Amino acid sequence: VMELGATNIDHNQQDEYVLLNLDAVCGQLDIPPNEPYILSGFDTANPILTIGDKLKLVSSWPFC
Repeated sequence: VMELGATNIDHNQQDEYVLLNLDAVCGQLDIPPNEPYILSGFDTANPILTIGDKLKLVSSWPFC
């Protein structure tokens, strides 16, 4: 466990967020609220959202 001290905090850092609308997906597949997920490929033209071991969504446009 890493402890954050005052010297480790960058007050100029900006957080970035991604909003995902999964309404169409939820209608076709039951996704439990605690299902693990991985967002990857943010530096590519096709970012990927993998939910559990059953669902892999590939974006057709970059998130950023």
